[in-house]
Amino acid sequence: MDDLRSLIRRVSDDFAYVVCYCPGFPEEDRETLDSAFRALVTGVEAVFERTKNPDATHWLRLSLRDLNAALAAYRLGDNLEGERLLESGRGYFEDSVKGKPIRGQVDYFVDSEGNTRSP
Repeated sequence: MDDLRSLIRRVSDDFAYVVCYCPGFPEEDRETLDSAFRALVTGVEAVFERTKNPDATHWLRLSLRDLNAALAAYRLGDNLEGERLLESGRGYFEDSVKGKPIRGQVDYFVDSEGNTRSP
């Protein structure tokens, strides 16, 4: 079994490969749209299963949602939407790896008189 760090590296590499070539993979790789997305989804799911941080699991769920939607778009021939969703899924995966919190940070407060101030 892969440790979590090497698994994350492998999934990141899979994302890079699919983003680079999708939907027209090099013939010598014998990759298909379905097999490439199956590898990505399986990898993200494996990271999800090993992740205990609730913020990270939130991002991973969003990544899986967008990967499934991207595959559906590519299957329909909508390569622009497929690419957009694939990049979005990749971004959510990266957010999970970086430990990005799901809640926004407070940049300023507004007092009862309507004045703004920093926290």
